[in-house]
Amino acid sequence: MKIGPPAFDSVLRCPELLALILGSFSLANRCLLVDVMSGAMATRSEWRTTLAACARVCRAFSHHALDALWSALDDIKPLLELLPSLRNIEQTYVLASSSDPEREWENFKHYASRVRVLRYQRDLGTRIDASVWAYMAGRCGGNPLLPNLRTLDAQDISVPDITPLILLIPAAPCLRQLYLSFCDSAPSWVSVTMVFLFDSVVKTAGPKLEELTLYDEYLLPLSRIPSLKHCEHLQNLSLPKGTVLDVAAIRLIAQLESLTSLSITIRLGDSVLELGNGFPNLSTLYLSASTSDTAAFVAASHLTSISDFNPNITGSVDMAAFKICISKISKHLPQCLSNLNITARDAQNIPTHSVTELLSPSFVLQGLRHVDLCVGTSAPHVSDADLATIAKAWPELHCIGVNWGETPRPRYLASLRRPTVGGLAALARCCPKLLRITLPALETTRLPPVQSVPVLGRRLRILDLAWIPPGSSMLAIATALDRLFPTVERVTLATPGMEESGRAVLRYMKAMQTGREHARLRMLDPVDAGAVAQADSEELENEA
Repeated sequence: MKIGPPAFDSVLRCPELLALILGSFSLANRCLLVDVMSGAMATRSEWRTTLAACARVCRAFSHHALDALWSALDDIKPLLELLPSLRNIEQTYVLASSSDPEREWENFKHYASRVRVLRYQRDLGTRIDASVWAYMAGRCGGNPLLPNLRTLDAQDISVPDITPLILLIPAAPCLRQLYLSFCDSAPSWVSVTMVFLFDSVVKTAGPKLEELTLYDEYLLPLSRIPSLKHCEHLQNLSLPKGTVLDVAAIRLIAQLESLTSLSITIRLGDSVLELGNGFPNLSTLYLSASTSDTAAFVAASHLTSISDFNPNITGSVDMAAFKICISKISKHLPQCLSNLNITARDAQNIPTHSVTELLSPSFVLQGLRHVDLCVGTSAPHVSDADLATIAKAWPELHCIGVNWGETPRPRYLASLRRPTVGGLAALARCCPKLLRITLPALETTRLPPVQSVPVLGRRLRILDLAWIPPGSSMLAIATALDRLFPTVERVTLATPGMEESGRAVLRYMKAMQTGREHARLRMLDPVDAGAVAQADSEELENEA
């Protein structure tokens, strides 16, 4: 019988398969922000180590491993350090004379062509002298420094970083995603550079650009908005809050039919907004505006595909106007909307309202899965009846949050109507898919008997509270909550001085989870289970 070559040899003989396997470890496929937020930076380091080791295995591995290793950089310094003439003198990178500058530059270009994703960050420790960038600019001669760069994330940029950005951005024909922000200490004249960078991006990469995010510190005048018409394939656009769009600017952006995600600040004034079929493909919208402008924008847009809506109500907000606004937008939003996150940090007269009164106009949106309401430091009343009404309106809820900006004062929180453990049980019973609950307070002074709390086994992961009455028993709270939510991963108390109480509740619940896991493992172990059964039998015989 003829035996074929080993699988390992088959992989070596197929460059496409080898590239696919090693490319799966490329950090270009991972989001740096997500890794930072989720604590997965160790994974990024492990992947780099794996690719570096693969590059040393054999020639067949080397090329593809190096392509994947250099495809995404969290800093530009490793690339610059490929220049042997680079020196670190007193925490400053400078260039010394080179014995073979041509060969050195060819090697640099070879690796620079591999970079697809770059995070350019300001280093407060070691800086790069301007002469290094001048040398790069002279060597490039107008050609791209990183010819295949697709994603550039440059945030918290200061004045010394402007030169490398001017070198990187204008000559980046393959750029698809760009994220830019300047630090707070940047002088006012930097706005001219900001406009230049924006114009350069639109001119060079505009037709191919897919995502453009300019953070709040980025000053972009309204006069530059018309140039966005060249970005015909733009899918995600986020403009800084300082760039307040008027009716004319909104109409221009509405012509970008490819947009699926948009973050803007608007002020309509006395103008009438008419958009016809504007924003038909928009699925995510972050909108900062007054109550009247928010309602007018939603009514004028054709938001038939939206699934995630995040209105930020600006200015001093009276609750009567707030409820009118929510009622108007709810009439024009489609039933496919799944996420609604309403923020009104300067809301007034909150203490006289319950969460049901504020959210009831949106009960018509029966497809909602995530609902969050944030009204600053004056949280509304939340009672058992409120939770029951919310559960009846949205039985498919995954997340419900009554959030706060800065944590309200304990005296204020103590004056609120607050739900009990029984109210949480009723909510969990009617909404079996809940994963997160955020509430300003929970009544824990008179907990029900443990046996009366139903064992629901819901898969809730997060329970965030601002306050509980002092003197409550953390063990009793944990025991009651564990019967409802046996897989909780996070419990917090935000009020200063109560943080440790929240951690204590979580420790008790984790101990209960560990006990259940150990009991389950003992039941699965036939040797251990047999020993336990034999011991029980011997004990019964001895008693007899």
